[in-house]
Amino acid sequence: MATVLRGKQLVKKFNKRHPDDVTILLAVFRVDAKNTDIVLTCNVPVETTIGTGVGLDALSGELEVFKKAVEEFKIVDFGLFA
Repeated sequence: MATVLRGKQLVKKFNKRHPDDVTILLAVFRVDAKNTDIVLTCNVPVETTIGTGVGLDALSGELEVFKKAVEEFKIVDFGLFA
């Protein structure tokens, strides 16, 4: 089971006057057997100053893809955690 967070960040890039609107998706998986955490993250540009963001309408599709990735995530080789 993962702890899932969603946030929003306004980022001024390349000395632009107006910031880009970025949605941040984060999932933290605790692996008690190895005393470690695995972090899955995705930054989704919603609106950008150059017009390449996904837009609010498409954001729900991006959220579904992230949700599916979190649900289907599994560790198949615990040997990766020395």
